[in-house]
Amino acid sequence: MTMIKEGKGATPKATDTVKVHYHGTLIDGTVFDSTAAETEPATLPLGRTIPCWQQGLQLLKEGG
Repeated sequence: MTMIKEGKGATPKATDTVKVHYHGTLIDGTVFDSTAAETEPATLPLGRTIPCWQQGLQLLKEGG
């Protein structure tokens, strides 16, 4: 995970629903999923995402 902008708000809990823009790539740079072209971020119930997303997103602050 790479943070592009530092947030200043609260950090989410595992039970929260989050809105995120993301860009997933393989080691060779091939994009496998992305919201970069979308105007709205994806809305995800954090507790239903893969474990690394649950852990990583809880380290980010709102607005980041």
